[in-house]
Amino acid sequence: MHWLDKLCCRLQLPSGSEKLAQSANPIEVIKGALPTNLAIIYYITAIGGLTPQCFLGLKSSKLVLKAAHLIWDDKLILLFQTIIVTVILAIILFIAQDFQGTLEGFLGIIGKLLAAWSSIFLVDYLMLRWKQGYSEKLLTDPVYNQINYNGVISWIVGFVIGMLFSKTFIFNGPFATGIFAGNSLNVLLTLVVSGGIYFILTLCHPQNKAE
Repeated sequence: MHWLDKLCCRLQLPSGSEKLAQSANPIEVIKGALPTNLAIIYYITAIGGLTPQCFLGLKSSKLVLKAAHLIWDDKLILLFQTIIVTVILAIILFIAQDFQGTLEGFLGIIGKLLAAWSSIFLVDYLMLRWKQGYSEKLLTDPVYNQINYNGVISWIVGFVIGMLFSKTFIFNGPFATGIFAGNSLNVLLTLVVSGGIYFILTLCHPQNKAE
């Protein structure tokens, strides 16, 4: 067999390994499945693919912090991001005993946060921005761009309700039973609740009308 074919077989081994899908620490499985020289190449390639996404994520979080009027100074934002990233990695690598379970739980929490935000954004667009879109001042002027309390309340309430129907590595919801046990219906519930609350609050108190 040609050396390139051998290399491809080696690189395909981790993705087809049953141990990789069931392991609590897939990094150890990959290291054991590949020789050291190929494992180093594998990790470098993985890091290279993730790096651009990390930069985009940091840029996005910077815009979110500014839009929410939480932090405006770029140096403080960088410090905040560094602390958050360091703490999360430290918990996953050194404290959590189940790498895969912790990662899945973390992604589940992020999924509910994004589901709540997505439904609020969609309802806001359909109710207030459908015809004229977003005013440039709403996006760029820190004085004119006030906090949308309807959205913040809907986002928090929807996320909390979603967590009550979820089981994660940090919290087991009291209602995570029956049809909500072992699946992602809590994400759908979060989306519906956040969007519904924002719809009602906007009807009662439309504080952010489109111009």
